[in-house]
Amino acid sequence: MTEIILAGEKLVLLPEKAVFWAATGILFISDLHLGKIMHFRKAGIALPNRAGMDNYVRLEELIQKVHPTRLIFLGDLFHSYMNQSWKWFCAFRQKHAQVEFDLVAGNHDILDQTAYREANIRLYEEGMVLDPFFLTHYPSEKDGYFNLCGHIHPGIRLKGKARQSLKLSCYWVRPNQMVLPAFGIFTGVSVVKPSVSEVLFAIANDEIVKIGQ
Repeated sequence: MTEIILAGEKLVLLPEKAVFWAATGILFISDLHLGKIMHFRKAGIALPNRAGMDNYVRLEELIQKVHPTRLIFLGDLFHSYMNQSWKWFCAFRQKHAQVEFDLVAGNHDILDQTAYREANIRLYEEGMVLDPFFLTHYPSEKDGYFNLCGHIHPGIRLKGKARQSLKLSCYWVRPNQMVLPAFGIFTGVSVVKPSVSEVLFAIANDEIVKIGQ
C-alpha cells in the first residue's frame, strides 16, 4: 500500500485496486462491472461461471483487510441488465449490512432505481460532494474540489529489452484529479500517457510502483 496526500487528506492506495480514506473509514472502488461474465455467457461466450465470483471474493478480502464503515462505488457497479449475478451481489450486501453502500452512477449502471433501493444502496446520479472531494464516474471538474473518478480503466505499458512489454493497471494522479483503476476482472486496461505534471502508481501484484515526478 502507498500513502499519498490529496487536497490535504491522507489516502491509502491499495494494490487491490481500491483507495482507503482511513480518517473517515471510507473505501473507494471503481468499475467493478459485476455481472459481466454472466452477460457474456448469455451471449454464447463460454467464460467459466466461477470467474464471475472472483470479484466477490476479492471484495470480501478487501473488506476484511481494512474494515471500512462506508463503501463508495465510483460507477459501473453492475455491467448491464439484471442477471443472476445481481442476486449474488444482494446476498453480499446483506452480509455486510453494517457497512454503508453508496453508488455514484456510471454509464453501465442501468438497473431500475428500485433495485438499488431494495439492496440498501444510496444512488447518486449527478456525482457526490464529500469535502474536499467531488466524486464522479467520468473525470470531471468542480471549483474548489479534488475529483476522484473512474471510467477510464487507466494502465501503463512498461517496455524492456527485446521488445518485451508489460501492461499494468494504475492510479492516475493529475493536478486536481485522481482516476482509479478498474477493480473488476475482465474489464480491460486503457494505456494512458501522463504529462510531466502527472504521476502514475502502477500495480504490480502486491506492490505499487510510483512512475513520474
